[in-house]
Amino acid sequence: MKAKYGKVDDALIQKMVQERMNMAMGQYYGASSDTKTVSNPPSDLDNPGFYPPREHLRITPTLYTIWEEEHNCFCCLGRIMFGKNYYTYFITITLIIIPTVCFLIFVADEIDYKLHSILTGIIFSMVIISLMRVHHTDPGYLPEGEVPDLNHHEMLSDGRKYCITCNIWRPPRAKHCKFCAACVRKFDHHCPWVGTCIGERNYHLFVQFLISTAIFAAYYFGVCVYRAIDMIKSYDDNDRDEEHLIQAMKDEPVTFIILVYAGFIFFSVGNLLVYHLHLICIGQTTNEAVKQTYRRKPNEYDRGCYQNWVDFLSTPQRPSHICRTIEQRDQLEQNLLRAEHDPSYI
Repeated sequence: MKAKYGKVDDALIQKMVQERMNMAMGQYYGASSDTKTVSNPPSDLDNPGFYPPREHLRITPTLYTIWEEEHNCFCCLGRIMFGKNYYTYFITITLIIIPTVCFLIFVADEIDYKLHSILTGIIFSMVIISLMRVHHTDPGYLPEGEVPDLNHHEMLSDGRKYCITCNIWRPPRAKHCKFCAACVRKFDHHCPWVGTCIGERNYHLFVQFLISTAIFAAYYFGVCVYRAIDMIKSYDDNDRDEEHLIQAMKDEPVTFIILVYAGFIFFSVGNLLVYHLHLICIGQTTNEAVKQTYRRKPNEYDRGCYQNWVDFLSTPQRPSHICRTIEQRDQLEQNLLRAEHDPSYI
């Protein structure tokens, strides 16, 4: 009897296990009776011939008065655009102005005030102007559209992808920035220190800002080191150099504060500058490098180091899709329609 009951129990257990396996497999297969058909999201592999209609690829320009309702602030009748994080932009300006003023008062006055005031004015102007140009330049925002969602959310063979937030087929290398709440053409990254996105239209300005900031920090660091060494050697007593260093820090603490601050800025911004110079050489954006976009496929935008630099330095800036007047918007729409035969322009 025990053996008989044991066989019955085994049969019940096997039946229960089979039912549970069927229930688990149902999570991966469709609701149809054919359990060999797997239901996956649509992709280019499932529908290799899919391509949206040509009119769906157009990016329609918009007026700044419409754009500023949900995005950036403007002044001077739309001539100046403020980045999304304009408050950090003003913090960065403050972090540049304060050490400059302290340098002129406490360091330059002790060496050669006339010479260093001129050099400081030139370098300071380079940094501030480059920062302002980066921040106030449209990085390449793409206005929202009304293109219907065709439930094809995979990247197309030419690099375009549908943005479910902006309802547009964004161009290759464009990306939706969650901080700016907009798609940006040739998106590189969102930089909180300059207060805006870095994209196709202001990337070269961002590199200029990095170069001028590195020069700015290197200049302050070098002058402060020279001043510190000069102070240490000026003591006539027989104390050791370590004691002279401590005494110099007590006598002119501002010099050493600027020295440490400039050194930190130089090495941090310098490393960032070298990284972006490397990206230019290999024809990639920060977003592509971080995501390793070209780890398994060739980079079609890499034309060799020399040609990449030629393109970086000589490629004209594309007009902004955020227009100041109705006339500018209509003219841009006409230009886009004329250039519709060139896919790289859309």
